[in-house]
Amino acid sequence: MRKLLVVVVLLLLGACKTTANISPAPISIPSGFTESDVKAAILMATMDQRGDGLTAGQRITDHAIGAILNNYSTAGYSTNWFFESNDGRLIYVGYRNGLYYMHVSVDYNTMTSIKLKIEDSKNLKQDGDVIHKRALEWLDNFENRLRVTLGLVARRKFENS
Repeated sequence: MRKLLVVVVLLLLGACKTTANISPAPISIPSGFTESDVKAAILMATMDQRGDGLTAGQRITDHAIGAILNNYSTAGYSTNWFFESNDGRLIYVGYRNGLYYMHVSVDYNTMTSIKLKIEDSKNLKQDGDVIHKRALEWLDNFENRLRVTLGLVARRKFENS
């Protein structure tokens, strides 16, 4: 009987699709960045097309690197991410995928790092510090996109200096 109880509990835990709602580690802002540089990188991370001004060969390489960084899921930077609002050094972005929605704060108040946090969601079983595991996958995707766009802005600053 005890073995049956253990098996049932393990099955229930294995079927659970929620996980702890833990924000990713802060992303370092490159030195020499202005507030406008940080805002540009955040907004670029939400865009479908980046308007990066790269040559055809550079764009192919950039898309290949983006595909690797984003686990092949956003090659070409098609996205469900969008800008929602701005409150000082706090930008809110949203993510929509079918019936799923999540509201994320992007905090760069210290100008040394960017912190991402899921503030609210719809249909993602968010309850206190627990949320559907796909939400963290989508947040991780945005984090990767943000790192890439910070690199693009840094490269532009370097090329223009």
